[in-house]
Amino acid sequence: MGRTAYDFDTYAHKDLRRYIKNFVLPKPPLGQVNPFSPLKPSNVKADVLNGKSHENEGLCVRHEERRVLEKITPFKTSDLDIKRWLDSNIPAKPYKNLAKDHRYNLPTVLSDLWVNVQSEIESMAPWLCLPLVTATRVVHSVYSAQTTAAFSRQHIPPSDPLYDKHDSSRFRYFTWASEGEEDPDDRHASLIVAYQTPYTLSYSDMQAFVSCKSFPAFDESTKDILSAKYRLWGKVWDTCRAWKSNFFVLTNYTHWVFGFFSEGGREAFVSEIVGYNSSSLTILELLTYWVVSSLNIEGTLNRPRVYEPIDADVDMEVASNEMIPRAPRSESAWPGQNEEPGQSAVEDLDTLLSGEGSARDRREMQAQVQDWLQTCRQAQHRRLDEDDLQAPIMPEFELELLEFIPNQPLGEWMVVS
Repeated sequence: MGRTAYDFDTYAHKDLRRYIKNFVLPKPPLGQVNPFSPLKPSNVKADVLNGKSHENEGLCVRHEERRVLEKITPFKTSDLDIKRWLDSNIPAKPYKNLAKDHRYNLPTVLSDLWVNVQSEIESMAPWLCLPLVTATRVVHSVYSAQTTAAFSRQHIPPSDPLYDKHDSSRFRYFTWASEGEEDPDDRHASLIVAYQTPYTLSYSDMQAFVSCKSFPAFDESTKDILSAKYRLWGKVWDTCRAWKSNFFVLTNYTHWVFGFFSEGGREAFVSEIVGYNSSSLTILELLTYWVVSSLNIEGTLNRPRVYEPIDADVDMEVASNEMIPRAPRSESAWPGQNEEPGQSAVEDLDTLLSGEGSARDRREMQAQVQDWLQTCRQAQHRRLDEDDLQAPIMPEFELELLEFIPNQPLGEWMVVS
């Protein structure tokens, strides 16, 4: 028999693992077929919508050079061995009873949620609260020492850089974050749960989303030309980067997709589409596993290592007001060591920083220059002439062309008198 979010206090405290395994979401209403709807389903069902809505073509997402998503890799949730982890780590008896937390409040009435006609996105929140609040209670029951965060619906104010009045009616999200993570300059959430209405994000739209292989490379000439699936990927990418989150969930309530990004955001991994009434892995099982994975709980999802270039510029300049540590003075017992030129560490530091070199370096350089000038005045090789310019000296004949050494026989012994 299926268990609902309202059964947590009754059944979860008896056997938490069994409750998660038997969790079900309420079936959404069918609604009425809208003759102006672009979906035009041939056989209207609660979990199947034929055709694309094209609503996401209205998302205000442009091609930007900063957004680089080179590869999107699909995976199957069955390959993650989620059930084995849940069986090993979710106990029958929860460790803590947190029944009186205000964050666990559930809606008493569910608003209308039409799956085949246009509806207000506000109506989505009560339906999504059921699995999200329940997942919060499960995580707190087992890992209360590791996290006190919870899911919270984000209301983006007009003053926020993420606010867009056009997109707010099509795309919204919950974050798994601690209370007080509201500063636009210092946001952090371990998991983003983005949602759209079933009318905006139809089943076909979701299929197009998970079938993407990469995000188009930036092109100045076509930066405003993006199809609906790429605009949705851009919106998910932007939201995750803004909140410094690598894990995400995308849902229209009837269908769910689970995914994560590499550390630099250049590669994404996305699951198959999971129905709201899935029994092989319930939505609550997947949500619980995704939350604890985003928290880096031991034994959970280990993201593949992706080698990515460092995009951020590293400032190597020392600020003018920074204090440069000075070398200590020499404590050598040799009398007068500090007074001799070039023997003081402090003096060497001053001269090196000034660009003039140390006193010892200048003294040695003067002697080297004098030696070099002396060798130039006593050159023993003949000077170059115009013949050398016409026929450069070859290395193998260089010894033959050397001038005879002065005060040595000049070959008179070869002359026959």
